[in-house]
Formats: sequence, C-alpha cells, structure tokens
Amino acid sequence: MENLQTLFNQFFKNELSTSLKNSSFTQSTYILLNKNLLNIVNNIISECVNIVNGNKNDFITSRQLLSAYLITYFQADVLSSQLSEKEQFIFNKSKELVLYIDTLKIEEESIICLIKKLNTYKYIFKNWLKNDADSQINIYCDIYHDYNCKIKELSNKKDPSLDVYIQELNKLKDTTKKYIEKLIGKDKVEDTIANYVYIEKTYDENVESMVKVYLKKAFWVDFKNRLLLQEPDYTVFNTIFNDIRSYTLNTAIYQDIDEIITHIEIKINNGNLEHSTIIEYIKQLIDNIQRIDSNPNYEIIYNKFNEISNNKQFVDIVVYSMTLILNQLENI
Repeated sequence: MENLQTLFNQFFKNELSTSLKNSSFTQSTYILLNKNLLNIVNNIISECVNIVNGNKNDFITSRQLLSAYLITYFQADVLSSQLSEKEQFIFNKSKELVLYIDTLKIEEESIICLIKKLNTYKYIFKNWLKNDADSQINIYCDIYHDYNCKIKELSNKKDPSLDVYIQELNKLKDTTKKYIEKLIGKDKVEDTIANYVYIEKTYDENVESMVKVYLKKAFWVDFKNRLLLQEPDYTVFNTIFNDIRSYTLNTAIYQDIDEIITHIEIKINNGNLEHSTIIEYIKQLIDNIQRIDSNPNYEIIYNKFNEISNNKQFVDIVVYSMTLILNQLENI
C-alpha cells in the first residue's frame, strides 16, 4: 500500500481535473499524453495488479483510464453535444470514475473498490469504442458506395466533359476507403465494403447541376473529417487556397490575399498551426474580402469565433467560414 500511496500522491500533484477544466480540448490532449503522467498511471495500474495477483493484460490501460477524464470534461468533443443513450452511459461512468479517483483515500477497502471500478470501466469503454467505430464504418461505407454509384452513372453517359468529375469522385472514393482501412485494417476493408447493405439514392437534378452539388457536398464532408482527425490534416486547406487565389486574381485584394495564404501554407508545412492561428488568418482573409464583397454573414462568423468552446465547434465554424468565402467569391 505504501508504494500505491506514493504513486497517488504523485498523481494528485498534477491536479488533473483542475488543469483540464482550465484548458482547451487541444491543450488537454497534450496534458493527458504527458509521458510522466502516463508513467505514473501505468505504475498505479501495475501496483493494483500486484495487489490482486492479476494479469496486467486483463487490466485497464493508462490511456483508457485517462480517457475517463477527457470524456468527463470534454463530452461534446469526444462524444457529441446531444448525447445518445450509449454516450450518456459512458459519460456518466466516466464522471463516476473520475470523482472516485479524485476523492480517493488509500485504504485497502477503497483500493479493492477502485480496482473493480477500473476493470468495469475498461469493458464499458471498449464496448463504447467498438460501437463508435462501427458507426463510423457504416458512414464511410455509405459514402464510398455513393461515390461508386455516381461514378458508374457518369461513366455510362460516355461524355468526355464529365471525365474531370469522374476523376475527382474516384479520388474521394479512394480517400474514403483509406478511412475505412484505418478503422478495421487493410485485410478486412474489401469484405466490409462488399458486405455493406447500401440503399442507392435518387436525384432529380440534371447531370451537370447534380455533379456540382454532389462534388461540393463530398468535398466539405472530406474537409470536415480531415480536420476532426486526432492529428488534423491541415493540407486539406490547399484546394481552398488555390480557389481563393483564382477567384481574386484580377482584383485589388489579390496581393494581400496571396501574402496571407502564403503565411498559412508555411505554417502548415512546418506543422506549426494552432486553432488561434487559423482563426486569426481567417479573420485577415475576411477583412480583405470585405473590401470587394459586403456580406452581413461575415459579421456572424466573427461572433461565432468568440463562442468557440470545443474542437467540434472550431471545425464547424471553419467549415462555415470557408464555405461562405468560396461561395461569395465564386459569384463576384
């Protein structure tokens, strides 16, 4: 028990709950990935295993335990703003475990109770993770088959003018397949896609209009998904930057716009891009675009930037602002 007391004293010095309450979601992920913290938690788990003469492979991992803290203080980022029944369950159990740990007294009875709670949480967490992964797999499979059906439909038109659309759809389809592969492994991806029960959508638009709408929708879905990754893929901005440069080429704001975009591209290439930096650059873009386009929705974007409290809200407002900018520039 003495070793466990020492380890928990080290853990409590981190004041984890207080730190997370006063940090953003991005900052909190760095806090929880701190090697020293992970080592302390890992050693606590090892001591618990020894107390019950158990097998460490059957116990909760340090990352699973610390995930309870992330879910407790950032449920909208990790789960959703409107919790489903299963999400509410994992949220409640996470809060319960965090509260128990934060108020823990190192006594034999309470440690045995902690061990039970940890192992119960492990199974609850793994079950939630599997359900969440299954949901993502179904979404990506549906998107994949959407692309596939559209590619076949356009190919059957045998119209050379549609080749560029078909190429773009094939790229998006391949990207979607890679997302599925990351979730289930390369060896299972083909069977998973083939066995997915897909219901084909029907459209009333003419082919040209339909393709444009479909490609835009597909692009923004991919754009948002890549920003929501645990390690966001900011290179997804490159296509948007090219379009902004193209739309503003013969305008009075082109040089200023090009300079702003160049600065962002440098930060992306250097892997040095924080939420606050992205917001600042988007504001600069809007300030310049307003010189040639007065749209009241730009003011809405500014207000929304001030309301951001989690990663999902950040991504939503970035998608909204980029969509508005491109739509406005396209019609100037």
